[in-house]
Amino acid sequence: MFFDKEDKYAQRTMFITESHKRYTYQTVYKLQDQMTDQLMPRSLVLILCKNCVPAIAMYLGLLRKNMVPILMDEHVTAGFLKEFMAAYRVNAVLLPENRRTEIRGGETLWNGEGYSLIGIRKAGPVMSPDLALLVPVSDRTGSLMMVRYSKENLQAGTESAAAVQKIVGGDRLITNLPFHFSFPLTILHSYILRGAQILLTERSVTERGFWQFFHDEEASALCAFPHTCQMLWRMHIDKMHIPGLRTLAISGGSLPVTLQKDLADWASIRGVRLLIFYGKTESAGFMAHLGSRDSLKVLNSIGRPNAFGRMERIDKNGRLITNGSQVGEMVYYGENVSLGYAGNTDDLRRGDEHKGVLKTGDLAVCSEQGYYSIRGRSERFLKVTGIRIDLDELERLLKDRWNRNFACVGTDDLLEIFEEARQVEAPPDDESDAGDGLVFLEVEDNKKGRRGRRAKKGTGPIREIPSTQLEEKPEEIKEGGQQADWKTTNPTIWAWTAKRLGIPKHMIRYTICKEIPKEVQDTDYTSKERHMIYRTFQDMKLSALGMGAMRLPVIDGDDSRIDKERTQEMVDYAMANGINYYDTAWGYHDGNSELVMGEALKKYPRENFYLATKFPGYDLSNMPKVKEIFAKQLEKCQVDYFDFYLVHNVCELNINEYLDDAQFGIVSYLREQKEAGKIRHLGFSAHGSVEVMKRFLDAYGEYMEFCQIQLNYLDYSFQDAKGKIELLKEWNLPIWVMEPLRGGRLAKLNDEETKLLASLRPDEKVPAWAFRFLQSIPEVTMILSGMSDYDQMKENIETFATDAPLSENEWNEVLAMADRMLQTKTLPCTACHYCTSHCPQELDIPWLIELYNEHGFTGGGFLAPMALASVPREKRPSACIGCRSCEAVCPQQIKISEAMADFTEKLKQ
Repeated sequence: MFFDKEDKYAQRTMFITESHKRYTYQTVYKLQDQMTDQLMPRSLVLILCKNCVPAIAMYLGLLRKNMVPILMDEHVTAGFLKEFMAAYRVNAVLLPENRRTEIRGGETLWNGEGYSLIGIRKAGPVMSPDLALLVPVSDRTGSLMMVRYSKENLQAGTESAAAVQKIVGGDRLITNLPFHFSFPLTILHSYILRGAQILLTERSVTERGFWQFFHDEEASALCAFPHTCQMLWRMHIDKMHIPGLRTLAISGGSLPVTLQKDLADWASIRGVRLLIFYGKTESAGFMAHLGSRDSLKVLNSIGRPNAFGRMERIDKNGRLITNGSQVGEMVYYGENVSLGYAGNTDDLRRGDEHKGVLKTGDLAVCSEQGYYSIRGRSERFLKVTGIRIDLDELERLLKDRWNRNFACVGTDDLLEIFEEARQVEAPPDDESDAGDGLVFLEVEDNKKGRRGRRAKKGTGPIREIPSTQLEEKPEEIKEGGQQADWKTTNPTIWAWTAKRLGIPKHMIRYTICKEIPKEVQDTDYTSKERHMIYRTFQDMKLSALGMGAMRLPVIDGDDSRIDKERTQEMVDYAMANGINYYDTAWGYHDGNSELVMGEALKKYPRENFYLATKFPGYDLSNMPKVKEIFAKQLEKCQVDYFDFYLVHNVCELNINEYLDDAQFGIVSYLREQKEAGKIRHLGFSAHGSVEVMKRFLDAYGEYMEFCQIQLNYLDYSFQDAKGKIELLKEWNLPIWVMEPLRGGRLAKLNDEETKLLASLRPDEKVPAWAFRFLQSIPEVTMILSGMSDYDQMKENIETFATDAPLSENEWNEVLAMADRMLQTKTLPCTACHYCTSHCPQELDIPWLIELYNEHGFTGGGFLAPMALASVPREKRPSACIGCRSCEAVCPQQIKISEAMADFTEKLKQ
């Protein structure tokens, strides 16, 4: 067994501490004997885990002597510790010396290195002979639920993990992850199995001391949760000098696709073995993994099952699924599957209830090559910073403790808690202070042990409290232009929840309201289909789906008359379901979009959404008015700054004016506004050609932070979006996408096209394919959709609950379908330019045919007229004299003169 290697590795170093103290395997085994000598056989011992030698030695010693350890976070509250010890009737507890006073009575059995072992009782609970270990179900919502393991479960998981990592005796793992989590516990086991060395620290990767320890002791391996990897990438690990690093193991939640690709590229260049593991607390070790090579080519996948187990999928009725693209619940088979659960001492008698079979609760598809990709969850839980949070359990816990209604929702990036405050009548002695129209909401000051009240004018819901504004004792928070006095209830619950769960406070958004919003009550959070995925942009988390405000609902078909009520409903639904990016512009809806969006968003705290608008350079008369327009935009949107501001619609029509900074100074002025804090991030949008974009970037690229282009599976070739992506990659600019559905054209396909897509993914709706195509492009950060009704928004949010890029086969099928769509409705010009040398008018015929195809395929629009406005009349299609000289040399036999005549007529219309 992995915990019994004294004879084999006696003189090898096992642990190294930050003080550079070394413990050999033999030394650790002697320490185990000292710590456990006074315990009764088959004792049940609770260990408050810390990355230190005494805690780990105690754990290994209990396993070796056939006793049963219980692993728990060292930061659990005193109240929960007392409750747990009573529920399980533990024989002893190992805890830091500074918490000794929390254990009343008891006998000190061992003391040393900052830890004390306290004996509680001689006789413990009756336990199954197979029971070897108890660990918490990987949430910390105050549940007493534990997972039961046998030694065989642990050994199977350990051997699997060690084999995948290819560990040898000379390897040195550095770990700062608490070992009561299943992932770092398995990594710990695997290094001990191979007689390797483990560097123990509690420092964060953001601390200088961590890397000093890393270099001093020549670490060769690191294990990390996904959120740790995000920190590492922000710290520019790709530029850090860490030549000794040979293995990076990741698990404990989903890794963003773009980050996976970045890490895989970096690992490939540096010769680092990148391993991405998928597991559950209910299975020791891992169930599947992606290796270094797989990480480069297989995105958004948990990989293949490990060599010691197998996987399959079942439908809702428990029937086996054989169609790889059909979504079903993953079922894992392996010796590392745990015995089952325990909620009290009676459950410790139980035997093997899982019998090597685990229904994971994750919904997935499987590729032809055997790679599994998760599409959702069948249970209501989140995994924030690697910590699993049972939302139902958290709601129950909050309700029991605070005696009011709560709703808990969110994503793996953000837990959202809604508290329903209770309305009460004002006491008579406060009537003079209340005035008319005040609603009293009962709150409780738990720190001071008394009840209090807070008054607010009107009867609407109380505003959201952003976590960044909450402190332990806030004094005043501005509300609707007034000052509102706040008792400590909300900050207390917010801070208490963060501490209880063990997650950072900034990853909890707390809202107190008169009643739980209907959007929250109606939202089904039982699977990822109703969550929102997020992309990292610099130090920000942007919803992968942004709400475009160019096609808002209107009244009587009048584009200038926006239906404000329906728009407000859509914005409220978007905010409740995780969309935090809103894109408007000066000209949308005849100038009314900015007004309506400003009105719709003003009810929300400014830091809870990101707002983007643009300088209207599509109209050349606006070029001298940049200062006037920018000031007016701030006024219309009712904000003090724009999170994102774009130079709008860089194209052939206006490129010369944009580049004429001496006369108009557009970009210079916008840079000044950024320096003044009125623009947080500056970018540009482009409808022009690659050549036009290149001219703009050559002039202003160093000041641009992102670029917005028209991108979808039709325009990937049709408008050369592929070439634009390559250009932007050269400039290292993330991509914002407009027209992902090409104005709705890709939301409805013909029967043949629909049937093709259904054969690839039966459960995927037609519009979702356009978004999945974009999710397959790593450079894409933001996808904007101009949703015009509630149903469109609801469907799109469901799509963006999962990051499900296309496989290589799906990608090729979609692009081939796009080519067929274009071939049936466009002229097959290959831009060979044979025609141009035979045209007496010297027309750029390939370019004109490209515009003709665009105009005809789209059914009109502004792109072709706008492009033609940039050239003289004698170079437009109306200049064609119909001589047909060009047609005589056209390899595609295109009737060019007829096309030019038809184009001229269409433009008149």
